[in-house]
Amino acid sequence: MATKTVKATPEMIEAAMRSVDWEAQAAVTDEEIEAHIASDPDVAPDMSDRAATAWIVQRVRRQSGLSQAAFATRYGIPVRSLQEWEQGRREPEATVLSYLRVIEQIPDAVTQALSKAA
Repeated sequence: MATKTVKATPEMIEAAMRSVDWEAQAAVTDEEIEAHIASDPDVAPDMSDRAATAWIVQRVRRQSGLSQAAFATRYGIPVRSLQEWEQGRREPEATVLSYLRVIEQIPDAVTQALSKAA
């Protein structure tokens, strides 16, 4: 079966870009994107350990309602490390994952313990 190649001209690309409702696109939340991906049977999930770990780090921070910078400051984590973990470029050590699980379960106790230590 032969496939037909279509060349996109600059005009075609410009018309396509103008047809997008960019305000609506900007209003879509991460949770809506994740739900859409999860509902699409044609999307193969990333099953790597690194991706799973990145998802855990993202989930814990997002549940806190804090930005990356605020979360990192509150819990004494280098912001760059947090960013790397969330993007799956690096994996946190097992002790960090344990710390994140404690933060997820009892965030106020962790904040209180850290403020007493300071």
